[in-house]
Parts: sequence; C-alpha cells; structure tokens
Amino acid sequence: MLDALEALASASAPAFDRANPDQPGVSYQSWAGVRRAVGGHRGASAREELLRACDGVYFGDPARADFMAPSLVGGSLAVGRDDTFQDGMVTVASAKWGTVRGCFPADHLDEVGQPKKSGPNMWTGFDHLAFHRVLASDLAARGF
Repeated sequence: MLDALEALASASAPAFDRANPDQPGVSYQSWAGVRRAVGGHRGASAREELLRACDGVYFGDPARADFMAPSLVGGSLAVGRDDTFQDGMVTVASAKWGTVRGCFPADHLDEVGQPKKSGPNMWTGFDHLAFHRVLASDLAARGF
C-alpha cells in the first residue's frame, strides 16, 4: 500500500510523465471539481481566483462555495489548505491536463455519483449522470 501512495504523490509525477508521454492522435482534456470543507459565500477576489484556477470556466455559481462531503475533509487537508481549489482528493492545478474544459461544483465523490447519488446535487445542481452523458456525446460528436 505504501508503494501505491508513493506512486500517487506529487513528487512522483515528473517520473510518471516521462515514462508515459502524450500519444499522437489522443485528445487529452480535463475537468476539475471544486469544493471547500466549509461552504458559504465567495467574495469578489475569491471568485476571481476561482475563475483563474479554472481557466475562466466554472459551471456553477462562483459566488457560492458548497460543502465538501465530510468523509473527504480530512484528506483535503493533505491535498492542500482547505481553501485551495480542489475536490477533496485532487487540486484543480493537478487535475489539469491537455485542453482544460473547466471546473464544476462537485467533490471527488459527487463526480462519480457516490454514495448512491441518482440525481443532481440539491445545492449546486451538479448531476454526475448528466455530466457524463454530455461528455460522452461530445466525444462521439468529435469522432472519439
């Protein structure tokens, strides 16, 4: 297990990147989830920071930060400060690869519909099923 954690550490990323270069003909794109341990209002400067972190695209209300799932809060402290733009397991900066498509108001669990989520988040409106359907349709329309 320790080997797996070391492989996922930021310090291991450069070696991984060298061993796994981007391949021609592959469309690399990324999305990132954003949540805070403590939700609430985002002031103007925090909204600007959020939009900068998300390359200008945020699919949600940038004035409102939503609460992270309690089970992710402890890990989020290891990922970064609780005000770092992250999803509880991955920072926005680390999630970016290839074409950055933007950020959405979801933590790491909401991104995949856990635990047992069947519809949109009642606070943010993020719907993992709709997101993945749109993503699949977009890839199909582009021939992937």
